[in-house]
Amino acid sequence: MRESRVGVGVIGLGGISSHVHLPGLRLCPQAEIVALAAIAAGKHVLTEKQLGMNYAETVQMYEAAEHAGVRHMTAFTYRFVPAMRYLKHLLGRGTIGLPRHLRIARLMDVPETHLGWRQKRALAGAGEVGDMGAHRIDFCHDLIGPIARVIGLTRTYVPLRPGRDGIPAPADVEDFASFIAEFAEGVGVEQGTVASFNLSKVAKGRESGGRSLDEFEVYGTEGTLIYHLHRPHEITLGSAGGILETVPVPRDFLAYPGSPRDPLVGEPTTTFRYDQGFAFIQAIVAGNSDIPKFYDGMRCQAVIDAVLQSVQERRWVDVADVPPVTLPLAATAT
Repeated sequence: MRESRVGVGVIGLGGISSHVHLPGLRLCPQAEIVALAAIAAGKHVLTEKQLGMNYAETVQMYEAAEHAGVRHMTAFTYRFVPAMRYLKHLLGRGTIGLPRHLRIARLMDVPETHLGWRQKRALAGAGEVGDMGAHRIDFCHDLIGPIARVIGLTRTYVPLRPGRDGIPAPADVEDFASFIAEFAEGVGVEQGTVASFNLSKVAKGRESGGRSLDEFEVYGTEGTLIYHLHRPHEITLGSAGGILETVPVPRDFLAYPGSPRDPLVGEPTTTFRYDQGFAFIQAIVAGNSDIPKFYDGMRCQAVIDAVLQSVQERRWVDVADVPPVTLPLAATAT
């Protein structure tokens, strides 16, 4: 009997879909990456990060989307946080001079329960480096510039997580990661701009979700800028020789340009996320180009792969060492 491929679209992701239907579909050998099929059909595609399981997959997706001429977007949702948008504006204006070094932290107290596909490397590709690290790597690329080399260390502190049946199931991805990134030559200061990342799902007492520690700090030649996810309508700013001060985000930065939502209505740590969908639709109907594209997801994955390679080989790894694999493209739209 000839094996056929089946593409499945899921509308609405309630508990039944996420806990029953999707895990079952993932086990089917006939299932394939729907994004590539959609691109081949000439459809515009918005895809969650990580864009793929590895760099080679993301290259294939990026090249297919470019050749098909469709709009494509990687869901780097946190670019739409008002504080992050304002921080980018201030950096571009030179408010703190040239960036020297960055401190990036995402520390959560996630219950030691079953994480589904997220705790399985064969399904997730990576643990904390890809899950929470992807957004922070994208911050660096978007705000500062390309990352050239990395060195990292990871741990799996909770190797067994009880399933819904109460039976412990293996978790073979990292739940803690720490790595240093050096930016490409010509980015930031002449001596070389660097960033340190600390990511954890097992930071006990740090709470979870939007209440946990999520900070992005940029230290420049003339001052400091700090973003806190749980304070999306303000930033912290300090000038050389001065003190840190809280600065409200101006009204013009509280929502994506043209967004129909009122940024003062609703929970601000949630409502900024709605701008992502609006931006994608605007990219389709109006040709807006200021969205994170598959290219951004691809270069983020190159860094993720380099960090994981560094951990395995216990050495510095050039991001360029991750081979720019060009795979056969899916059929393009006609």
